Amino acid sequence: MAKLRQLREKAVLTQVELARLADVTPATISDLEASKRKPRPSTVRRLAKALKVKPSAIEFDSVR
Repeated sequence: MAKLRQLREKAVLTQVELARLADVTPATISDLEASKRKPRPSTVRRLAKALKVKPSAIEFDSVR
């Protein structure tokens, strides 16, 4: 598993680009990468689809 930021950077995407692809706000991407919130299962699926990985491949830290 890899953290969201690592997967995003590997895909050569900005937070804004990933947000558009996953149909979420850039603030959501920022908050998830900073562990400020826990994603909903539907958000994880959309992020995985945008990053072309399985949802289980995305690792999230505990919310701070």
